[in-house]
Amino acid sequence: STMFAQPFAGTTRGSDRRRAKDQLRSLGYLRLAGDGLSTYLDGVRITLSRQAWHEDGDRVRDDGRRNLESFDSVMLGLDVQFDTQLSLIDLIYGFDIYRDTVDSGRRDFNPNGQLDRVRIQGPIGDDARFTQAGGYVEGILLPHPRMRIELGSRYTRVAAVVGRFEDPQTSGAARFSDNWTQWVN
Repeated sequence: STMFAQPFAGTTRGSDRRRAKDQLRSLGYLRLAGDGLSTYLDGVRITLSRQAWHEDGDRVRDDGRRNLESFDSVMLGLDVQFDTQLSLIDLIYGFDIYRDTVDSGRRDFNPNGQLDRVRIQGPIGDDARFTQAGGYVEGILLPHPRMRIELGSRYTRVAAVVGRFEDPQTSGAARFSDNWTQWVN
């Protein structure tokens, strides 16, 4: 998108003086696992996780206008999985939940470097929360040494709340909230 781009395969140069994105990502987790816990519980695995993503964007257009935008995302997760081996079937079952919180911002500057305005949001909606939770079960049946049958089911619920975003029709601040569910077999 910049005037310094090298065209290839029919593309053309852009007109931006600068277009840069910097990212910082991290992931950490703690996993507890145990085997042979009881007659009907052969294994358990509990995982707690934290993922963080920070991104900054810097765009200078050909006329000197500048946009500085950023977002921060932190996702916390819990995943619990159980294993049970019965005489004819092996069961794997459990649940997970992940919560992502996002903050974003954008500032626009005039060609002379003065602040023009602070925008409602950055590259994604501001003050947002996304939650995904689900439960699952999988059965593995081995009726013959050369045959394996796997059956599984998962229920998932996703909820999204965007505290502030720029409505494309009114250019004013708007809010969004919805949720979705899905069974997969």
